[in-house]
Amino acid sequence: MAGGSGGESGATAAGAEAAAGAGCTGCEEVVGGSAAGGGWQADRRAAWRADRRGQQAAEAGEAAAASAAAAGMIAAAAGAVEAGAAAVSAAEAGGNAREERMGAA
Repeated sequence: MAGGSGGESGATAAGAEAAAGAGCTGCEEVVGGSAAGGGWQADRRAAWRADRRGQQAAEAGEAAAASAAAAGMIAAAAGAVEAGAAAVSAAEAGGNAREERMGAA
């Protein structure tokens, strides 16, 4: 580690070696992890991405629920219109029958 690797400076590598020599492995793990593949930063980005995907899935679920509710309301309204039309037809039929009886009398 003395020469550094990737984007590490010599001072960072030397500091990590000094910390490792003192029995502290935390700094060495962070520096080594960063040079090796991202370390805690990669974990943090992955967690952020997973959180964002979860938020997007929740938003999509809410949109689907709202769409289903709207479709249900439209179907209910259509059913009410059909029921109203049937009632009007029945009233007209009853009125016609009454007129026929009155005309026959």
